[in-house]
Amino acid sequence: MKYKFIAMLFAGIIGSVLRADTILDCPFKSAEEIKGWQGAAKDIGFVRDGDDTVLRIKLDQREKNSYGISYRIKPEQIAGRRITCSAEIKRDVSVYQKYQGAKFQLTVRHKNGKTDYFGIYMPPGKFDWTTVRKTFRIPQDITRATLFLGIQGGTGEVFYRNLKISADDLMLDLAPLANMGYADEKANDGKGGWSDQGPDNDASKFNWKRGIYANVPFDMIDPARNSGKSILTFRNKRFPQGLESVTIDIARNEFKGKYLYLFSTLTFPDRYPPVGDIIVKGEKGEQTIQVISGRDTANWWMPAKHPNAFPVAWAQAGGTSVGAYVAEFKLNDLGKLKSVSIAKNSSSDANWIVLGVTISNTKHKLPAVEPFKIREGKDWKVLKLDKSGVHAGTALDLSFLNDGKPTGTYGRVIINKDGHFAFSEKPDVPVRFFCDAVNSHTFRGFWDLKPQLNTHEKIKAFAQQLRRSGYNMVRIHYLDECLLDDAKNDYEFKPKILDSFDYMVYEFGKNGIYMNLDCMSSRLGYAKGSRWGGGRVKRTPGNFKRDIHFSEKVRENWKTGVKKLLTHTNPYTKKTLLEDPTLAIVLGFNEQEFGLTRSKTFDEFTPMWQDFLRRKYKTIDALKAAWGSSKQVPDDFSKIKIFLKSDCFGTSPYNGDVNGFLEYCNNEIFHFYKDTLREIGWNGPVTAMNMGKSFLYAISRRDHDYVAMNGYHAHPTGFTNVKGGRGTIDQNSSV
Repeated sequence: MKYKFIAMLFAGIIGSVLRADTILDCPFKSAEEIKGWQGAAKDIGFVRDGDDTVLRIKLDQREKNSYGISYRIKPEQIAGRRITCSAEIKRDVSVYQKYQGAKFQLTVRHKNGKTDYFGIYMPPGKFDWTTVRKTFRIPQDITRATLFLGIQGGTGEVFYRNLKISADDLMLDLAPLANMGYADEKANDGKGGWSDQGPDNDASKFNWKRGIYANVPFDMIDPARNSGKSILTFRNKRFPQGLESVTIDIARNEFKGKYLYLFSTLTFPDRYPPVGDIIVKGEKGEQTIQVISGRDTANWWMPAKHPNAFPVAWAQAGGTSVGAYVAEFKLNDLGKLKSVSIAKNSSSDANWIVLGVTISNTKHKLPAVEPFKIREGKDWKVLKLDKSGVHAGTALDLSFLNDGKPTGTYGRVIINKDGHFAFSEKPDVPVRFFCDAVNSHTFRGFWDLKPQLNTHEKIKAFAQQLRRSGYNMVRIHYLDECLLDDAKNDYEFKPKILDSFDYMVYEFGKNGIYMNLDCMSSRLGYAKGSRWGGGRVKRTPGNFKRDIHFSEKVRENWKTGVKKLLTHTNPYTKKTLLEDPTLAIVLGFNEQEFGLTRSKTFDEFTPMWQDFLRRKYKTIDALKAAWGSSKQVPDDFSKIKIFLKSDCFGTSPYNGDVNGFLEYCNNEIFHFYKDTLREIGWNGPVTAMNMGKSFLYAISRRDHDYVAMNGYHAHPTGFTNVKGGRGTIDQNSSV
């Protein structure tokens, strides 16, 4: 094919910009289009390609440097924005340098002098006209931007037509303001990452390199390029070192936006909905956006869809689903935008973390959360389940894991000299328990769930199915709550529930199924009152899990209720639980750790705190010497004030004593449980603190007979949708 050469001029004027979001539009039909481009290549010009006129760049001999033309783009036009580069390109190029050849590349320079390259790679060889297109996120701090067309590290010819560069989303640069990273190596040191809760509760598994979340682009910060800082973590009681407010100046961009997108999440969300404000200022005024917990952002644990918060989830190392949320806010006509400020609401105790902010003229379509319905058809077949359960001798029969001999056949459950569970008559043989759980709703029903164990026939079948399923232990959970359901007086056990429990113990014993008992689970223990409230019934005040540390009244409730339960004679076994080998192990209070970790204040602990310090230091002078400048000390132990929640976090001698006191409380309450149980007559294994995984609880467990640790798999976020619930279950677990 013959090409007609058209003269090409190089001048120093700026090329045309057609629209605010169009940075460059070059059909390459005439030499006028490349006025303002730079380059001194002699074999570059316009040629005819059939009926079309196109730009050709030809190189026959090797060049030391790149060969072509370049165009200088105003950095403020693209800084912090998502740009799309596209062109139609035909080429016949061979290369002598790897990854080189035909070029369509944007080069930007940062304030610190570093350079980034945004290009579209085109393999060497001969190719007819092809449309190439790619979208890039341009950093906010650029001071120079240059587009290059041509050949590098190769020879041949390249043809260009219909080149376009457009920009839309303005992704705010949070790097200069970021105060925390994604990963946190050490908990409660006031630095590091995320919410300062340590490596078990950070965002180290979050894929920040994706850049687009819920179809919205954000400028995610590479911690390696920003001194480990990637996010904004705002101030709260648990993290007083956090940010109060930040302001991002975007005046240089001269950008008019229609929508603001926020990428954020919460740890320890509280009951106060307003989390913070976003103030957007423009040449025509300003707009304040209130960010609401449960609407625009939410708890990062077990993320779920909210009215204006689409969840972006990832899995922690242990498989727990966590995440952040993308929210959309409509902006008023503010003209060219000047700044965006983000401020935490001081009344909120939630830990608010902001990962990104984007302003756009595009209303991005967030992913739809639609129910996935499975229907019988080509891909799905109906598996008819036998409601009678697992049949003996079938493939699902796992009864070989439980020999089915009555409980007590080998004596009581003990902990042997090697620290293993064993039976008293076979102490050298370790025993492994496969444990199921029975909750309060199993007896009484809850929400749309009907009672499952409300007849002897159902209980008998349940015990048999447990054995065939391979279980040899059941955890009894929230028994105190359902025993006191609708009670008029403290310790008034509901006869129907007690009878079902007694018969279940009887059937468990026959089937070789042992029991792991929570002595107390409910926040009201064995007291009358409404545990949850609802409708016109008000929730009865009380938090026994916390108050049992200092309240003799609550301790008496625990002692009296547990004693009544353990010394009650079962009409079917003719034994008390103290006498029945079916009861194997006991837990003092379910998730006792929350009694302290969820306390906002510790005023009632003041006498215990003062006594703790008095016993440890003996004299005020010794205390002053120990604390030094970390805390002012009065002249008498009785004048020492209780610590704040924020004092639990830190590394000073004072912070150390605060945590030492909390550990003392945990250890003391365990000994209360064990000593009281021994007084009642229980001589079997006892434990407490069954959910906390920090070293604080590892120390507290030093005297426990055994360690119980709750684990959660595919934990629902709420109740089913049968009666208006919005519960979901993630798909990260095979359970």
